[in-house]
Amino acid sequence: MARHYFDYASAAALRPEVIEQINHVLPYLGADAGRLHSEAHILRDLIEQSREIVASFFSTSHQRVIFTSGLSESIAMATYGVLERSQERRVGLSGLERSAVATSAEQFGEVCSLEATEAGALDLHQLDEELALGLGLLWCQLANHETGIIQPLAEVAERAEAFATPLACDLSGALPYLLPELEADIFVLGAEAFGAPAGTGVLILRDPLRLEPLATGGSQERARRAGLENALGIIALAAALETLSPTRRRDEAKHLLSLRQQIEEGFCAIDGVTLIDGGASERVSQTSCFTIAGVEAEPVLIGLERQGFAVHSGSACASESLEASPVLEAMGVDARHGLRISTGWDSSPEGAAGLIAAFGATVTQLRSLRS
Repeated sequence: MARHYFDYASAAALRPEVIEQINHVLPYLGADAGRLHSEAHILRDLIEQSREIVASFFSTSHQRVIFTSGLSESIAMATYGVLERSQERRVGLSGLERSAVATSAEQFGEVCSLEATEAGALDLHQLDEELALGLGLLWCQLANHETGIIQPLAEVAERAEAFATPLACDLSGALPYLLPELEADIFVLGAEAFGAPAGTGVLILRDPLRLEPLATGGSQERARRAGLENALGIIALAAALETLSPTRRRDEAKHLLSLRQQIEEGFCAIDGVTLIDGGASERVSQTSCFTIAGVEAEPVLIGLERQGFAVHSGSACASESLEASPVLEAMGVDARHGLRISTGWDSSPEGAAGLIAAFGATVTQLRSLRS
């Protein structure tokens, strides 16, 4: 059976250029990049070249780029690092953020729950009130990982700056096609968003912000994050970014927008299927989220899986337990009926057509069992 992957918002398929680079550098990985011998120097050069590539991609300085073990560690590192240097313990975040954001806020500080609008964006009116009361850190993603709805980051950054509140931003729901202006104090992301292996994350700091280290015991990453670097993951991430020239990102985004329209038209032609698009809200080109009246999403997911289609339902950070999406709950949507479709660099119109047909057949069959 042919397989078709529509879960790019969880992790993108590895790009061929990444696989090629991984195979090329494998012989150089048997060393500690912090030592003085030649083998270590070769590996250190590869890591620092990768840091320069990441910095260039995000139009920042290599000194601001910190490598971590993944998005969750980057989130925890940002939350802990800011709060340990702040007198204010409250962390502002909405239910639209990833569960890792809420978990780190609970662990290291005090959660200040911000409201989300029915359009799937942060409520700016309530935000003003909470900023006036004092926040040690504010989280606002660039685009939502479940719905693709783009958040009002520029407006949030302006408000946070007015109250001298550090702002952290999760980029993963927007990448690789929507890049930010460097308006936040901290950006976090995971390599899996680009078509590189999971297990590598990035934290980008804006000067003059300093973080208290979460992981201590070594001087790696300018003494900001102890532990041997995941050299293979870092090099693979840089390889993915090198393939993503502005022209390629633009062409891929245009292609994925066409696929998104194809999928959304096909799904919404089925009675009782509704697109969660935030009304007139802007969305990224690669992500769509639907609700299915009369059928919970989990059996639909399983039915599609049996036909060779990989999709997602529930929280992206809790997929093993198939928990209902807190994002949809924050928007006032029945999260048990939410299904996310996300496309990427190797998605095709033929695969999308097959997905639409399989989805229609699965929903029809499940509804017939209820009658």
